[in-house]
Amino acid sequence: MAEAPAGNSFFGDMAGFFDARAETETFRERERRFLEVARLVLQRSPGDRPVCMDLGCGPGAITLALARLGFDTIGVDSSAAMVELAAKAATESDERNGRCTFVCMDLAEFLEGFAGEADFIVSSSVLEYLEDPTRTLQLVARRLRAGGTFAVSLPNARSVYRWVEPAVLLRKPKALRYRREWRNRMRARQLINEARGVGLDRIQTSHFGQIVIKGRPLLGGLTRFSLVGTMTLVVLVRR
Repeated sequence: MAEAPAGNSFFGDMAGFFDARAETETFRERERRFLEVARLVLQRSPGDRPVCMDLGCGPGAITLALARLGFDTIGVDSSAAMVELAAKAATESDERNGRCTFVCMDLAEFLEGFAGEADFIVSSSVLEYLEDPTRTLQLVARRLRAGGTFAVSLPNARSVYRWVEPAVLLRKPKALRYRREWRNRMRARQLINEARGVGLDRIQTSHFGQIVIKGRPLLGGLTRFSLVGTMTLVVLVRR
């Protein structure tokens, strides 16, 4: 089965919702986490123009931030509406040096057809929407250079938030719809184990993401703990 996120029409319908989320503190925290890893990648990347792929780039906020940091970035998304928003954001931004490209394409088809190697690949909360995330890991490993880095965020199943999430989302129809589109139950431990089998070794696992109920953030200073943070960031390096 194709690796495009399931329910492609869903992502088209929800493009504006995801675009608006990029302005929230919750998303900015996620972006900061990826940029922290990106800076370390830049320090040890050979050459002046390291290549970065953003798989499931959505409206392109993280892709553009990586381009501004110094990567040649390629944002890939299977939703035309998402890519349209990303391209518009690139045109309106200060990033005018050709470092950022957006492609509307099935993720697996893109990875299979890409001719070169990437120094850095990121995927922000995309794996949970894929029918076959293991296949994506295999393709990512093929496209990373030796020593290249894959940073991926996914829902933290251990967070206490998961216990109350169904009730919380009943008040948020759009958020509830996005949760219903999840297509697999891959967790960080399984991701790390399967990644090892395709040549990707874990170098970091961390947690982040505030629990927000009725507009109020809870336990904000404790999100780094696995029972609190709603998201997990896993950083892997290609052997």
